[in-house]
Amino acid sequence: MHYTLKFNPRVIQDLEDEDDLDNVVSHSDDFANVYLVDLPSVEAIEANIPNSQLAFRDPPITFPSSNASCDPIPKTMMLSRGFASRSADTEYIPLESIRFREAILGSGHTFKNAEEFRNAIYQMSLGGRFEYKYKKNSPTHMSVKCSVDGCPWKITAHAVEGNVILRVHTYQVNHNHIAQDECSSKVKVSSKRGAVVVEDVFRTTPDYLPRQICKDFERDHGVQLTYNQAWHLKEMAKERIYGVPRDSYTFLPWLCHRLREINPGTIAEYTSQEGHFMQLFIAHAFSIQGFIMGCRPVLAIDSCHLSGPYKGALLSAIAYDADDGMFPLALGVIDIRESCVVFPSCLGQEIMHIVIDIIAYARLEIDYNEAFEKLVRFNENLAKWVAENNPEHWAMSKFLKKRWDKMTTNIAEAFNAWLREERHQTIYTLLLMHMDKLVAMLDTHMRGTQKWKSVVGPKTEEKLMSNIMRSGPISVLPYLGGTFKVFTGEVYLVVDMNQRTCTCMTWQMSGLPCAHVCAVIRTLRHDVYDYIDPCFHVSMQDLIYSGQFQPLPTHNMPKLCDDGSLRLRGQLLSCFQPPHVRRPPGRPRQRRIESQFCHKRAIHCSRCNGIGHNA
Repeated sequence: MHYTLKFNPRVIQDLEDEDDLDNVVSHSDDFANVYLVDLPSVEAIEANIPNSQLAFRDPPITFPSSNASCDPIPKTMMLSRGFASRSADTEYIPLESIRFREAILGSGHTFKNAEEFRNAIYQMSLGGRFEYKYKKNSPTHMSVKCSVDGCPWKITAHAVEGNVILRVHTYQVNHNHIAQDECSSKVKVSSKRGAVVVEDVFRTTPDYLPRQICKDFERDHGVQLTYNQAWHLKEMAKERIYGVPRDSYTFLPWLCHRLREINPGTIAEYTSQEGHFMQLFIAHAFSIQGFIMGCRPVLAIDSCHLSGPYKGALLSAIAYDADDGMFPLALGVIDIRESCVVFPSCLGQEIMHIVIDIIAYARLEIDYNEAFEKLVRFNENLAKWVAENNPEHWAMSKFLKKRWDKMTTNIAEAFNAWLREERHQTIYTLLLMHMDKLVAMLDTHMRGTQKWKSVVGPKTEEKLMSNIMRSGPISVLPYLGGTFKVFTGEVYLVVDMNQRTCTCMTWQMSGLPCAHVCAVIRTLRHDVYDYIDPCFHVSMQDLIYSGQFQPLPTHNMPKLCDDGSLRLRGQLLSCFQPPHVRRPPGRPRQRRIESQFCHKRAIHCSRCNGIGHNA
């Protein structure tokens, strides 16, 4: 006896003892695939007989009584442990093909509707590698035969007492020997039915690539698919698992209501125009509470395109926890808005990049003015553009509020990459996956706090240690009133321990003692952790992650009726349609458009050693 696990259906496991039986039960949902293999003798297996000669037979109808012996079955009835590995070099019959051949067990087998029966017929054709045709094809009467003339293969099914349930009536599934080769040479390819084959693998392997589908179909079923066919198979399998993309918008009003209901304090709002989706905003109560309780009042806001069936953009607002970890505060989904920002072409040059960086990151007004004068001399038009584009919003020296040295939206872009796979899903599936993934990340951060070795987190500790190391050669001269004169070897600076300021502005802007302050703390023999902003302390981290987050049950979801309406216990619910604009046909773009500021590797020619072209 052998069995396969749902998450790894290609590996045959031996069913020998109670531990194996426990695996069968615990790792299967509604059913498990168990195989009885009848072998002529153990020597035959050890001699590497091709697997095509092994007889996979139906299990017997009768079962042993309760007082039957539980001793292990003889080794002559078992495949050796090396069977799976050796089978790779022989005529391996994949278990999927074996299971597909038995998709219809015989007369009396029932199916809940005609669609399930059609899927079972298609699986049988893949397993047996033959083509079939319908003599009758209606919801109440189905008759299927082999497409080869003279072949007796035939299955018929009728509706049960006028119901949609079909029951197999005639079951003749043996191809005659004359037509066997001709039957096996034809395999029907159907995108709609083939999605059923891909579905099981796609559930456990979401990154199942079209090229791998092509290889698996050719190896397992003898079917050669084009890349385009495989891609459509994958898309249809996603629809079978996650639902039709158009229908996912119908559930959004109900979903927003349930999010507010299970986690009071959650903000979940949406807008529509003439019954079509426009905007969605969600901020979970846990995130709102954590942000108010302990996060620094600075947000990274960014957007990215959704790769699903309909055009749209995903907006995100990301905060920082006590150790600069990602703490998502809110997300939004909107229908697409085409826009672009055009920079002067000279910005692509390396020197422009450096000068703009100096202007943005300058902490002191004098440093900003010096960098701006260099820019004026280099490119007057660009300097004018910088002055007119509100430097008080992005330049450190001009910004009036404390920003804890946060100058980029890198953490928001990390959020976009974090949801890279989920962005391909329907909007309803995206929101559910985001919720599960968000809770998993928050739980990881919360548990990680227990591993902090000091009152601050590892990232903060690393920055602090770097400042302490750089404070070594700095000399300190005490003045009166808690002030100190600090000499770096080049310039003098003033540190006020009472006001917690340093003339370099780093302590005020970042919340962490700079190298000059660390030198003063060492002179005073004080604890450096006493001079860190409280927002970095472990107590603040505990406050951020102190809330509760209830999961969303979906067992009581409303039903989508044939007329497109949504009903829950007979009550009609509000719903709306997807956006007016739909994504163009074809594969969506996967690679992002690179910024012109990105440092690209120079292309060298191996023939002339020139730059900018290859051989």
